[in-house]
Amino acid sequence: MPKLRILHTADWHLGRDLAGVDRTQDFERFLAWLTDEVRTRRPDVLLVAGDVFNTSMPSNAAQKLYYDFVRKIAETDVAAVIVTAGNHDSAYFLGAARGLLEGFRCVVSGEGPEDQAVLVKRGGRVLAAVAAVPYLREGDVTLPAGTALDMDDPAYWRAGVRRHYDRVAAQIDHLLQAEGLDDAAAAAVPRIAMGHLFVTGEGSADKAVSEAMSHYVGSLRHIGLDAFGPGWAYAALGHVHEAQRIRGSVPAWYSGAPLTLRFADRNEEPRILEIDITEEGAAEIRSVPVPQPRRILSLSGDEDALTDALDALKDEAAVTTMKPVAELVYTGADPAGPALIDRLQRRADQTGVLLGPIRLGGDAARRAAEVEESERISLEEITPEQVFRTVLDARGVEEDVRAPLFARFSEALLEVERDREAEAEEVAKLLKKNADEGKEQPSAEEEKPQPAAEA
Repeated sequence: MPKLRILHTADWHLGRDLAGVDRTQDFERFLAWLTDEVRTRRPDVLLVAGDVFNTSMPSNAAQKLYYDFVRKIAETDVAAVIVTAGNHDSAYFLGAARGLLEGFRCVVSGEGPEDQAVLVKRGGRVLAAVAAVPYLREGDVTLPAGTALDMDDPAYWRAGVRRHYDRVAAQIDHLLQAEGLDDAAAAAVPRIAMGHLFVTGEGSADKAVSEAMSHYVGSLRHIGLDAFGPGWAYAALGHVHEAQRIRGSVPAWYSGAPLTLRFADRNEEPRILEIDITEEGAAEIRSVPVPQPRRILSLSGDEDALTDALDALKDEAAVTTMKPVAELVYTGADPAGPALIDRLQRRADQTGVLLGPIRLGGDAARRAAEVEESERISLEEITPEQVFRTVLDARGVEEDVRAPLFARFSEALLEVERDREAEAEEVAKLLKKNADEGKEQPSAEEEKPQPAAEA
């Protein structure tokens, strides 16, 4: 038996839809599956590393999913469920029910380092110590007054994160001492760091620093694993939606999102992670695939190919309540207008497929880009009359009203041109006057004193 067994998950994003498709049932099935996994695998602790909800003010349906899950997990023999807030969550909202959830062995991390040190116990025995650190914003990361680093310097962020984890680690030391553990016994307790942030590993080949992952982190600041400090048996990470290992001195993994959240992610393999900490302190990590409640598809081709692909899904859609969701990528030669979109939508309705976006790809996308480019008019080519006509079109001005409006516009335009011509004449006169006056002035040579004539 391992010394400690952990199930690690993150980035649920409860309440998120996909192309307008309500996914409440998807999340419900995932949470039911996760509850069964907890019963079967019997972990000591379940870690949820941020982004429980998709928004800071989740819907009633999303909240019900979460609280029903906590209630059902309390019926298992897991010692603790530890939840941290992600960047999509409201830490205040998650923490509002902290006192109530503790009765269900669910611990929600607090706001400061002193409230983020958690001891996991069973029968009075300390099983693990967890740094339950939520998503850190700039205001949460500070350095002592007088530091030489500027707040805009990335080094300030890394040093501030390290200081935060050091403070949580110090609080863990204090809690272990309060439990009456001596130094040797305290050192034997496995320490787990949680984090919802962008972490880079050692070496540029690490998957987490690849360009493909940039859409998850945007311009957010990142840290290296050294920012967690020493002594951790495992780092449970959230924020990146694809499960992956971060290479470094600390065993660290992103669990990834357990459900496919975007069409672009349809080929990924969502999972949770099972971690066994051995008596020697080693972390043995296993990947547990998450069965997906419905198929997320991207279909590509011309109209005939897309129609055939939708028809091929008819039997599948007829026997499941979790209808497949498909985006269509049109690559045909014919123009993609409203009539085409309407035909594809009607075919999707007939086959029972939930239709996501219809976008252009391949030659169709290139042709659309070329047409858009050819229709662009440079500012130099636009006449005032064209601009005025565009304004009238946009406002829906009737033809019988346009004639007098154009007459007034022409008069105003003529007046502007006359003013410009008058101004130009004045400028020309002024320049000529200055030029003439310059000719009358002596040159530099002429201004030099001349030698006196000989007597």
